This record gives sequence, structure tokens and C-alpha cells, in this order.
Amino acid sequence: NAAHASRDFYGAIRALGEIRKVHIPAVGVASAELAGYLERCAPRCEAQIVRQVTQELNAWLTEARSLARAAGMAGIRAATARRRRLAELAKQQDRALASMHRTDGDGGGVLEFPLGDERDEDEGQANEAGLQEDDGAEAMDLTPLHRCAHVQSMLGRSDDFAAYYVENRAAQLRSDLSKVVAGLGDGGGGNGSAGGGASDPGVAFLQSYQSSVAQVVGFFLVEARVLRSGVNGMSAAATRALWGEAAFTLASALRTSAGVMRDPGQVLVVRDFVALAADAVRAVGFDARSLDAALNGTREMYMSLLANDAAEQIRSVLSTGSLEPFEVSTEGEMERQVVAYGLHELAVGQASEAGRGQSPIGVASSPGDGNAPPASPAASSSPRLPWRAPFSASVPRVCQLTSRFLGDMAQFLGTVSMPAAEARAALASGVSTLLAEAAPGAVDGALSAESLPVAKAVRLSLDAAALKTSCAALERRAKHVCWQEMRVEVSPKELFAQATLALEAASKRATDCAANTMLVFVERYRMANAGRSWAPDAPPAVSQGLTVPSAEMEDLAEQLAMSFASVRAFLSREEYARLCAQPLGQAGAWLAGALASEASRHWNPWGLATLDAELRRLETAVRSAELPDTQLAEARQLVSLLQSQSLERLDEAGYLQRQYPRLSAAKVLIVLEKYREPPNDRTSFMRRKAVDAALKKLRRQ
Repeated sequence: NAAHASRDFYGAIRALGEIRKVHIPAVGVASAELAGYLERCAPRCEAQIVRQVTQELNAWLTEARSLARAAGMAGIRAATARRRRLAELAKQQDRALASMHRTDGDGGGVLEFPLGDERDEDEGQANEAGLQEDDGAEAMDLTPLHRCAHVQSMLGRSDDFAAYYVENRAAQLRSDLSKVVAGLGDGGGGNGSAGGGASDPGVAFLQSYQSSVAQVVGFFLVEARVLRSGVNGMSAAATRALWGEAAFTLASALRTSAGVMRDPGQVLVVRDFVALAADAVRAVGFDARSLDAALNGTREMYMSLLANDAAEQIRSVLSTGSLEPFEVSTEGEMERQVVAYGLHELAVGQASEAGRGQSPIGVASSPGDGNAPPASPAASSSPRLPWRAPFSASVPRVCQLTSRFLGDMAQFLGTVSMPAAEARAALASGVSTLLAEAAPGAVDGALSAESLPVAKAVRLSLDAAALKTSCAALERRAKHVCWQEMRVEVSPKELFAQATLALEAASKRATDCAANTMLVFVERYRMANAGRSWAPDAPPAVSQGLTVPSAEMEDLAEQLAMSFASVRAFLSREEYARLCAQPLGQAGAWLAGALASEASRHWNPWGLATLDAELRRLETAVRSAELPDTQLAEARQLVSLLQSQSLERLDEAGYLQRQYPRLSAAKVLIVLEKYREPPNDRTSFMRRKAVDAALKKLRRQ
């Protein structure tokens, strides 16, 4: 009783043993009743001792669970320190190997100095440093656990103690694992409703995963500490079985939550923390391959989310961004957003060639931009400031998003175990998602809008062409980061081949859309004049001595003039002329064929005057737009011939080819055969005579 009162449980147990072995036999000779009383008291004393040490054990179990989270975070911090140390060591080794390869004096080959032993030694130091940092489990007081185990062992109850310990610790672990599954850890579950996070399983898991995972990791760090202390509580086999259950639950929660996360940053944060947790338990002897397999399973999820997130941003930039020309006023902005992506040579005069595969590239990387591509050997000086680009501000933004994606993907692929061929294929797939699908898709979406202005279609074409030009700089960026982060050689062409073709096709579709919009104007004019008679019964209206063109021609000329003016400022002269030549060619061809077509049965000088007025109005619009009138030359030569006084010279050898090279004798013959004199016009007799003479000469030819 005295030993028990002073909590000297070992002394009390020894006293009970002495009573049983020495005193009860001696007392039993004199007093059987006293001996029986002592026999009955001994089990009650033992039970009381067991209750007291079990209370201490229960208090220790509660404390162990409360400290498990801190122990887990300490172990994860130690794993982080080991990872950083190994990363620094890898960089040092790469630098050392680069400097230690040299050719000997006789030119006999390369001398190599392997650093494997140093890496092994430093890795051991990193592990040792990590264990020293893990003060959560190592600093835990195991005295109550040892006292209970020893007391139970002295009383012959070791199996009961082990069963009790395993039962309670397993119950604690399953309670912790239920919080992982539910995504409601103690540290973040209470805030799950903030900002609508409770409705998003990915957000809910993200809010609680650190505390929940750290709690589970800490549980096994504590158990590893208990095993090392020699307590006969939970066997190593039982601990490994519990770890198998925990690892399966953590892996399932990781896969499930990663499958519903919509932010690639969330997946990456959770992956990294779980990977550190796996390193922490692996450092104390547990097999973390099931967690590694789960991490590998989320690899494709992360890469897909990363590519889709960047693609969505690109679509948003191209769909909602302003199409006004990008203006640069500072050198820093020029370096970061223009020169870094080879866009500085796309000044007015070169934008058109960029969309047709003639993309001169000269790239100088920005010193302060980590996402900028490496400098090109052919980098040229920056343009003079202020500089007005032929493309919009959306182009540099898309280039920045693509460059950032390349860096993020290469950095991620450098941290996972993946064959080089698969890594290159994953990177190529991501680039195609961004520049071969998202960017051209955004351009096509904008082109599908009703009543698309010509200027907008042309600017979309220039943006797509500029993005195609930037692919050369982005190729160098990809090659640089793949070697720096992954130590993998990549062929830039295999990454950007599809993107280049898709962007070139998108640029051409936008240009065709602009041309088709102007062709619609010409088609409206043609349809409005399809049944027009060129042999009117009355002379046309005259204003200031000139025949007045039709209202339809006035509308066509104004619409074409506005379209020409909207694109003239940011297209090169060659591209400007090439784009405008399509509608002008259609209009000129129709005017040149109006008198010779089957729909026109006859014509007279009054109709010819009207045709001349139509042509003159269109020529005025062309001259105002500073365009060549070659597309209207045939129509002008035909009108000039019919209005001239030289029809009788058509029989002269080579006259028609010299004076009217765009006209053929067959077409002139068809037109002259349709000539009719105006009614009640006495002045047309000589014209009729000249036309008949010309017809005889042409028929003889």
C-alpha cells in the first residue's frame, strides 16, 4: 500500500510477489484465514495498478494523437530539406562535370572525374540533417508508454497490453483517415463554406489536405519512434499493415480529388505535398510505392489541366482583347514583349510575309524575364521608339502564356520519372493544344461573327501571322528549358510543326474572310445590275458635264473605299494591293464583260456613257486609296476603244495589241456586233458607219 500510494508501481508489484511467495505460505501455517485474505487482496491490488498505468497510457495516446500533426509537419519539413539539398547537389555535380571534362595534352581523349561517392556522402548528410530536424516524434516522452508496457509485462499481461495498444492506435488512425476521405481536416474544414468552396470537392480537399495528411504521416512517425524504442506494443508487421491501409486511403483520396480539381495549381500543390509525405514515411522505413503510383496516376491529370488552363487563357485573350495595333513606348516593354519573341521585325512592310512563311527572326532575350526565350544568334537591334506594331496586344500576351506553359511543363517533367520520348510527346501535345487548337480556334470563332468588318478580319490575320512568327523564338525557349530542367534534347520542329501549319492556315482563312467580305459588296452590285440594258431609249443624267453613275456603283465605291482605308494603315504596300486586288478584279471583270455578256443583247452610245461613268467612279475610289488600277485596265481600254475615233484603224497590223493590249479581237468583234443606234439620234450615223467598217475588217482577220 505504501509503494502504491507513492506511485511506485514496480515496488508494489515486487511487494505483491514477495507476499505471494514468502509471506502467504508462512502465514498460512498459523492462520489460514489471513492467508486467504491476502490471496484475495493481491488481484485487486494488481487490477488497481493496471488501471492507473492504463490511465497514464490513455493520456499518452491522446497526447500522441494531438502531437502527430506537428510530428508529421516536422517530418515533411525534413523531407523538404533533403530534397533541396539533393537538388543543390545535382546542380553542383552538373557544374563540376562541365568543368572537369577536358582534353589531355596529347589529344588522347576526354578525362572524366566521377562524383558518385561525393553524392552518396552528401546524400547521407542530407538524410542525417533531415532526421535531426524531425523533432516532433523524437522529442516525444515515451515514459508512460514504457511504464505501462513494463508493468503489464511484470504482471504477465503483455499480450493484453499489445492488443489494447493496437486496438486504440488503429481506431485513432481510422478516425484520421476518415477525415482525409471526407476532405474535412481539423485545419481547414471549418472554412470550407467560405467563397463557395464547400461545393467544390477539389477546393474542400485542398483546404484540409495538409493537416489531414500530416496527421497520418505523424502517426507513423510516432509509431516508428515507438518501434525503435523497443516497446512491445505494435509489431512491425502490424504497423506495416496499418500503413498499407493508410497508403491505400491516401492514394484513393489523391486520385479522387485530383480528378475533380479544375486548377492545375491545386493538383501540383497537393502532388508535391503528398510526395513529401511519401518521402517522410519512406525515411523511417515504410514502403511508399503505392503513393508513388498514385502520384504517377495524377501526372496526366496535371499536364492536361495545365494545357487546358493555358489554352483557355489564350482563347480569352484572343476573343476579348482589343485588336488595335500594339504600341510600344519603353525599352523594357520592347524587350519583354516584342524582341523576346522575335516580333520586332514585323514592322509594316513585313507583316504580310510573316503569314506566308517568310518570317525573319531575330530574338534577343530580356535579361530580367525568366520566361523569355534564349537569345538568337541573329538577333538584331530593337526598332526605334515609339514603335507601332502591325499586330495587337493580344499577340505578346499569348506568347507569354505559351512561354510560361513551356517552363511549367518542363519543370514538372523534370521532377517526375518519365522516359524522354514520352516527355517530348507530352510537351508536343501541350503545344498543339495551345497554338494548333486554342489560338486558331479563337481566330475562327471571331471570323464566324455576323457582319464582320474587313479591318477586324485583316487584324486577326495579322495576329495569327505574328503568332506563327513567334514560334521560332518559342522553339528556342522549349529547347532551352527542356535541357535545363529535364536534361532532354528536343527537336523544336517536332514541337511546333503542327502549330506553325495551323496558325498559317488561320491567317490565310482570316485574309480570305476579309477578301470575301469585300467580294460581297461587288456581288451585290453585280446582282443589282444583272438585267440592266446598255441600250437605253433616253440619254443618261448629266451633272457638270459628266454622266452620273448609278446609285449601286456609288454604294460599291464607298464601301470599298472605307474597307481600303480601314486596312491601309497596318498592311504593307504589297499585301495591301494583293488584298484589294480581289474585289477590284471581280468588279473590273464584270464591267469589262458587261457589253459582251449574253445577258446584254445590244448597246448604244448612251449605255456606253453610263458604263464609262460607272468605271470612272470606281477608278476615282482606286486612286484615292493609292492602289494600282491594273484590275480595271481591260474595262477602261474597251470603253476607250468604243469611244475613240480610230475604229477604222483596226485593220492595221498590230494596232489593237499596241494600243489596247488587254483586249482580244474576238471580244471586240462580239461587242461591235451588238452596237445599235440610239432612237431619234441623227448624230450617230457616222458612228454606225465606223462600226460597220470595223466589223468587216475584224471578220476578214
